[in-house]
Amino acid sequence: RSSRHSPHSPISAPSLTVCYDMRRKDLNYKLAQRLFSQLRQIGPHYFGDFYALTSYTLSPTEWMAWQYDCHDAGEGMVQAFRRDKSEVATQTFRLNGLDPAAQYELTNLNVEGATRVSGKDLIEAGLTVAIKDAPGAAVITYARRGLAKARRTPAEQATLPVLNKGRCGQNSGIVRDKFDADVL
Repeated sequence: RSSRHSPHSPISAPSLTVCYDMRRKDLNYKLAQRLFSQLRQIGPHYFGDFYALTSYTLSPTEWMAWQYDCHDAGEGMVQAFRRDKSEVATQTFRLNGLDPAAQYELTNLNVEGATRVSGKDLIEAGLTVAIKDAPGAAVITYARRGLAKARRTPAEQATLPVLNKGRCGQNSGIVRDKFDADVL
């Protein structure tokens, strides 16, 4: 089955194993090449801060979305999934960890071109994601533009959950509770 959802499902995790029978001529190798290229592009973001942008649900009528933010690098990504029975073609998600004074360049990996939006707008008004097909998926990357790297102040850092450190200088996506136990 071919849809915008199924090709992006494998890149919703930082590892990917695909078993292609390279002898088959009927497989879409151009799509596979594009998806592997996208995975290499977004891979480092998986080591950033993880933010759930929707509540967890198995409902086929609801969307699921999350954000990985590499704050010190000034970049990250949003992954959004429209489920097969969802009648809603757009959702707006308020992003986390961004510098409100900065401009961010946003790129939807399914659409040509990029756009610029202020961090303040992404935090307060949110990022509107449109997915025409149900099921469908979108991966939107963002990168801070025009300002030096911003560091969180100690007061800002104190309001965040304690997280494992990862390659982005942030965390591995596992939140730790007050007893320092992994919360998955």
